[in-house]
Amino acid sequence: MVSLRSLIFAATALFALSAGAEPGVKTFGWVTQNMHFYDAPRLGNESIKGQLESSIQRELERKGLKFVSSIDTADLALSYVAVLENAAEPDEVAVFWAENPDIAQNPDRPHKFERGMLFVKLADKATNKTVWKNTYRGLVALDMPDSPRQKRLHQIVVSLLASYTPQIR
Repeated sequence: MVSLRSLIFAATALFALSAGAEPGVKTFGWVTQNMHFYDAPRLGNESIKGQLESSIQRELERKGLKFVSSIDTADLALSYVAVLENAAEPDEVAVFWAENPDIAQNPDRPHKFERGMLFVKLADKATNKTVWKNTYRGLVALDMPDSPRQKRLHQIVVSLLASYTPQIR
């Protein structure tokens, strides 16, 4: 005879599978109204927003979460804010150059640097409580070539998400 507890567990697992998740795997989705990319025109390249979002999504999937396209079926709500703050100081630029020699292809050409901030947050949809958040602050090279930019963005995202450990449900 099947117990009530077994039926409830089976129904819960079936519901999770129908929502696109494997049992024990948390899902996440983008909160599109909370994805802000301030001063994107100053960056001069709209692909940066896509590169950033793709990198965040890939890193969370690498950590064991499953992306769902509808926030309605997600366990966790993912949002971020990326902001260009203001002009960088010369000593900050010197450190940036030392850490990123691959973008110094033409040292005679003036480059544009600003301070930037990236804030990422995951909230539990059931409780509406923040389960994890982190902020990265650093220099942004406004005219960085695409290939080193993608690499640098990914390194920043990996560093930012290093403190996040998914909880198994």
